[in-house]
Amino acid sequence: MAPIPPGAVSSGVGAAAGADAALRSSRPDPVLEKASRLVYELMHASRMYGTIAWCVGVFETHAGMETMIVSNEGLGYVPPGVVVPRSARVVFSDGRLPDSFARQWFGHVNPAETMLAYAGELQNGIDRQAQLYAVAVSAYNGGSAAPAASSGVPQYASCALFDSPIDPNSPAAVPDSRHLHRLEATEPVEYQRWNGSAVGLDQQRAELWQTTREAFDDVMWRAARVEALPVSAAITEVFEALQNNVPVSAEQWLALEMARFDATMQASQVTIDGSHAGASAWSRASHNLARLAEMLLMWRDGPHFLEISYEARQIAHEARLWPEG
Repeated sequence: MAPIPPGAVSSGVGAAAGADAALRSSRPDPVLEKASRLVYELMHASRMYGTIAWCVGVFETHAGMETMIVSNEGLGYVPPGVVVPRSARVVFSDGRLPDSFARQWFGHVNPAETMLAYAGELQNGIDRQAQLYAVAVSAYNGGSAAPAASSGVPQYASCALFDSPIDPNSPAAVPDSRHLHRLEATEPVEYQRWNGSAVGLDQQRAELWQTTREAFDDVMWRAARVEALPVSAAITEVFEALQNNVPVSAEQWLALEMARFDATMQASQVTIDGSHAGASAWSRASHNLARLAEMLLMWRDGPHFLEISYEARQIAHEARLWPEG
């Protein structure tokens, strides 16, 4: 893996696996139990991803209890193969949030703090009636319920992987009547455009490759503006092979997967001062490289329209928030 840049530390994989893993409000509560169960489901579904932490927040609103989820990667990034319950929403999909919130909390290491900040935005005028009642967070990769406990949230829990009630060998949930594909959960209009398209497959494929090419150009341009940022040659090699209709070897696909992993690890780094000033250019460019590698991997036995579209939208959102790179 590439070296950590000066002035940064890793997100602390496993750092909360000690005393904080047992942090929990004292009295049993069915709302917290349900939130904790959802955290375990998200942890289980993303167990092969390796560097992500999840938070589930339950709000008391005028319409009843509302469940929100957020991860500590990008704008609440949802990895491939992870679905979202239809009864929940992703924090960053709330269109009422200002861009300043997204810039400040992009890729923040502890998703519980992002959830608390979201509750603050609601209280500051978006929905003053909404009250954060319960917070459950995975106790790994930087996640911790300690901020919820110190902020007076009535119910909170750090969810340790070794306490999970889910059989490690059981399959993860898939999109169905109770679960949404990640694109539908965050970009429902885009999901419907691809899922219900009457356009022929050849035209869809051409449009998707145009999207991939634009994402490649944008991500590589932005990465080049970050001093000393390592960029794997595998990303360019696979892109050029696909562009020229040249077969991609098994070794090249494997190198691309390793590039995705390295870029994901780079993106998980946080500034050492803990000022909540937002993600660094290094971290954001690494996030985009990881998304680009995933986009290209979706062409291996595809293209997988919904997956590529999701990755492209993640890259586009980062570019919109920081247009100068």
